[in-house]
Amino acid sequence: MSVALCAHRFGDGTFCKRPAKGESRFCGHHQPFKAGRNSPEHHDEIHPLARLLEPKDVFNVVRETLNAVRQGRISPGQAYATGYMVQVWLQMSREVGYYERQSALESQYLPQVLEAEEKLAEKPAPIPLPVKIDMPAAIEQLRETEPPLQLKPVSDYPGYDELVARTPRKANGDD
Repeated sequence: MSVALCAHRFGDGTFCKRPAKGESRFCGHHQPFKAGRNSPEHHDEIHPLARLLEPKDVFNVVRETLNAVRQGRISPGQAYATGYMVQVWLQMSREVGYYERQSALESQYLPQVLEAEEKLAEKPAPIPLPVKIDMPAAIEQLRETEPPLQLKPVSDYPGYDELVARTPRKANGDD
């Protein structure tokens, strides 16, 4: 009759030489702990994203993920996926924070707006009556008023003559 040996592998790659206990694959010393998944004893086995509750926890999640890759507990691909999820989580927490701040501001501002709308409803603004405009009189008034700025011809500016004298002119017909 052969006895099954413990399936625990040490860091150097060798297996434990003790016999396995009962129906288990491990000896009594290397039996996996059967505590609850969320117990403090299993804190290291909880996925880092499950511990992400507040924005300040991001540093710990990233640190734990990088250490897990370094120790070989997770693959670089899993670390990349965790990093992506942290990025998405941060974006969502910012948006939720924005909407929470916006609703808080609206709750402070909204009573004033409602009060102003009630006052307008009580006393509506008068509707302006249509006015007929005498077009020929309006055009005549515009012609008689002096424009606010009188424009001078370009040749009246100082230095115009010197500029024209220095600019080479092409004679008509010469190409």
